[in-house]
Amino acid sequence: MTIEWIPQAAAILLAGTCALTDLLRGKVYNKSLLAGLAVAAIWLAALCAWHAFGGGTALDAYPELGTWWWDDATADPVLAAYLGRVAGNALLAFVAGFGLWWFGMWAAGDAKLFATLALMLPLSSYAGAFWPAFPSYVLLFNTFLAVLALLVLELAIRGVRQAVRPTAEESEAWGNALLWVKGHAGELAIGFVGILFLFLVVKTLRMLLRNVLTDTTPIVSPTAVYFALFLVFTPLSRLMRRKWIGIPVAVATLGWITWAAFFPTPDYNLGTILHVGALSIGVVLFLVVYELYLNVFDFHAIGIWQLRPRMILAKKTREVLKEDMDLVTTKLGDVGPDGLSADQAETLRRWWIDKGKGARIHVSRTIPFAPALFLGTLMTVLLGGYLVRTN
Repeated sequence: MTIEWIPQAAAILLAGTCALTDLLRGKVYNKSLLAGLAVAAIWLAALCAWHAFGGGTALDAYPELGTWWWDDATADPVLAAYLGRVAGNALLAFVAGFGLWWFGMWAAGDAKLFATLALMLPLSSYAGAFWPAFPSYVLLFNTFLAVLALLVLELAIRGVRQAVRPTAEESEAWGNALLWVKGHAGELAIGFVGILFLFLVVKTLRMLLRNVLTDTTPIVSPTAVYFALFLVFTPLSRLMRRKWIGIPVAVATLGWITWAAFFPTPDYNLGTILHVGALSIGVVLFLVVYELYLNVFDFHAIGIWQLRPRMILAKKTREVLKEDMDLVTTKLGDVGPDGLSADQAETLRRWWIDKGKGARIHVSRTIPFAPALFLGTLMTVLLGGYLVRTN
């Protein structure tokens, strides 16, 4: 055990604290994040002093962490290079977190928490799956796996509860879920073929570039392409609907499978195809669960007078509001990823009461990203890489 266990423990503590405040209060507090940034600054200063006096660090085991991006990985480690990598990783984590916030995938507090954790965790935390360009991609990957696990768990609990003590509202939700799956079956099938094709292309490129990857990244280095496939699924499936794209891709995929079946090699055989197919199915299942949660199950009924700032409207409520487009476009305006403002909450409350929409309104439960970040941090530190290996 090296000195790096100290910031790792602090990162787990911060992520756990933010998970609790998110569950109990529905937010991640800036004071907690500032404390995390202070710990990161103290840690980096302590690391410099420890290294200067000859103390043992992760650079002894992974000297390539202390080389500049343009240097040979076998060069002697330099602390300045390590700090440069830490800064670059934290900057990319901030950009990635901001991007996810911009597209409404998580709240600003979650984005800031991810960037803070990226700065706190030593680069050796990713030793089992190090990607030089953006090491904290591993943390992001594990976090989304944790999100999937939490959503599946919630849907399972709701399914059991509905079977034991059914309610009309929940029955309607499960009926809408079935209709959603039926309505998107074609898109999911087309997307599956496209994802399978891309996986095979990636597998081939990684096979051909294996020596290059080994020479440039002595610590194991899976690429971020697998995670990117989650993001390109929807535009890819739309693109595949065009016959001049979809047909050649389907034919090429079938040809790949046929070639692997009749002319197997150590790198390409039916086992490889089944492995890649399983990963593709995993991508599809993740998106099915994610979209079902967002479009069908993400609702919670509250009294209209309980509506507060920072709450996010459920799809059910947004559908009701569409009957008054003047309210949506002018009076209410855009609702940001962090939820309603105080003025928007008051405007919506008055409209809801004036239009006689009832005593209750549906708001979003929101996806539990802070608890997922805690689980992702814990998995990353304990495993030193991915929970699920993709190579």
